[in-house]
Amino acid sequence: VNSIYEDREGNIWISSKRGVSRFQLSADHTSGSIMHFTQREGLPFWNVLSVIEDDKGYMWFATGQGLIRYSNHIDSLPETFTLYGPKGIQMKGFNHTMRTVQQDHRGHIWYGSEGGINLILQDADTTLPTRYIQFTKEDGLKGNTFLANSVLFDRQHRAWWCNTFGGAEIINLDGFQVASFVPQPTLKGLEINEKFIVFRSAADSLKAGIEFDSVPPFENYPDGVKLHHRQNTLTFHFSA
Repeated sequence: VNSIYEDREGNIWISSKRGVSRFQLSADHTSGSIMHFTQREGLPFWNVLSVIEDDKGYMWFATGQGLIRYSNHIDSLPETFTLYGPKGIQMKGFNHTMRTVQQDHRGHIWYGSEGGINLILQDADTTLPTRYIQFTKEDGLKGNTFLANSVLFDRQHRAWWCNTFGGAEIINLDGFQVASFVPQPTLKGLEINEKFIVFRSAADSLKAGIEFDSVPPFENYPDGVKLHHRQNTLTFHFSA
């Protein structure tokens, strides 16, 4: 058994290396029934490490092959498994070995993996595309690998993540902001034939075979540039 969870209707979910079981008690709690989900029932992967229910009633399963959302009583469709991973909704560049999953007070889904902490932004407008953000050591984490069922969201909206390096990462969710727009890349500089040129003040010898109209303020690339055919290796520098 990897985890055990109680949903809002009092059903008990038990996850293991052989799938997920749902134990439903009768109204008088004197009897119950067990439903076991495996690939036969549509579960994409068997080894389920963590289970939660979100504020809309969807069940989320963290597996070694991706994140799975399960719907059995919300939509008009029959029981549905949606895989966020290699064979489902693609999260290119993301590590799909997911060890723990949790929902924050804004309704967003977080999961810890062997490749960092990941965030699925759920918009109230379901027609908008789902957005994903990944945080790794390059973003300031002490490590990229997190333990199964090792996350806690406390009452002060702080997220506690336990990693394999013997410590915990803490994220203040109230102070965490996600841009509501996608940053647009902006050209910042241009290298020609693997040479860095300061276009405003470069010597004429460096600008041989290069013609341009002007240089934008605070930037280092030429507007209206014309190059000799030998100036054929260009490196563009962008920021976003």
